Amino acid sequence: MAAERAGVETGELDEEPLPAGCELLLELYWQLRRAAGSGGFGHAAIAFSEIAAWQSLTGVELTSAELDLLTDMDAAALAAFAESVE
Repeated sequence: MAAERAGVETGELDEEPLPAGCELLLELYWQLRRAAGSGGFGHAAIAFSEIAAWQSLTGVELTSAELDLLTDMDAAALAAFAESVE
C-alpha cells in the first residue's frame, strides 16, 4: 500500500471484476445497507421488511437466489464491520 501511495501501481488494490449481471444486485445491496442503519450496538442486519418494501416500491420481485445472495453479502459485511472495531 505504501507503493500505491507513492504512485507506484502494484495491482494489489485492483478490484476483481463482477460477474455479468451482478452490478444491479450490488447496487441494490448498498441501497438496502444504507437503509438498515444501526441498532445502537453497531450495524443492523438488512431486514426482510426492508427488502419487501423495496420490492413493493420498485415493482421488482427478487428471486430466492437473489435474496440468498443479498443476505450472504450482508452477513459478510456485518462480520467485516465487527472485525474492524475489535
